[in-house]
Amino acid sequence: MRPQKILDTDMISGLTKVFRDKGYEGASLNDLAAVTGLKKASLYHRFPNGKQEMAECVLNNIDQWVDD
Repeated sequence: MRPQKILDTDMISGLTKVFRDKGYEGASLNDLAAVTGLKKASLYHRFPNGKQEMAECVLNNIDQWVDD
């Protein structure tokens, strides 16, 4: 059975929640993987630069939301 597709909006929403609740330093890869429903390897596939790239994605999403 093929894994369920994770929507980018759901993934970013989950990442945002973890960073908001725990901060950048407090957010572990396990936390980020758990909230997105992805394995750590899948997160690294999507974000090769790791947690920093995930945080940048969240910030870019917030910037777009504010600009709209």
